[in-house]
Amino acid sequence: MADTIPDVAVTPNTYVSLNSLSGVAAGTAVLITNKGTSPIRLQIAAAQPSDGDTGGELMMVLPANTAIKSIPAGESEVWAMTIGYVDMPVSVQDNT
Repeated sequence: MADTIPDVAVTPNTYVSLNSLSGVAAGTAVLITNKGTSPIRLQIAAAQPSDGDTGGELMMVLPANTAIKSIPAGESEVWAMTIGYVDMPVSVQDNT
């Protein structure tokens, strides 16, 4: 197991790369946990989704079982945007 990575901030209205923010290379297996108070929209794509793109999956808040998502190795970059109005803390951990 890799060292613990500090939480990253997911912003409203614009997709951010969880790979870039966490320093975990795209294609690496990761475990993502929404630690905030608002749902997060999650997409896996080679390029940044447009701000109005509503595709992908919603990650709800803890303790819901949908607040944690495992992304397998070999996937493209992981993008996230909060559905709320403020930045939300997200844990992104190397899961190799």
